[in-house]
Amino acid sequence: MDMHLATMLATSFGPKDLLIVFSASGATRDIVDICQLAVKSKTPIVGITSRRKNPVEEHSTFHLVAVASDSPVTSGSGASVTSQIALADSIYIDIYGRDEAIRKHVELTTDTIISKHL
Repeated sequence: MDMHLATMLATSFGPKDLLIVFSASGATRDIVDICQLAVKSKTPIVGITSRRKNPVEEHSTFHLVAVASDSPVTSGSGASVTSQIALADSIYIDIYGRDEAIRKHVELTTDTIISKHL
């Protein structure tokens, strides 16, 4: 996602929202800035990084370590990215399966996007 758009969206978050952030290092300035905005608005944060003890973990309500074997030089490697995508899919499937209102919202969004295709 574009970081400018993400920052603008983060300013509208509140306690009933959930911010899920992915960062291999957990120290990417733009991601940390968005986490700080979420903390100010009392938005719960799920931080998913490839290592412990980083700024994203410090701001997170819940912290998940996707792959802890990357170094700062190899962060963003295939194993790290794949494990983060798997976690994102698992979170999405769980949230989607729990709430009919969310399913309806996703279906409405899907229908809207499909109508834009030729």
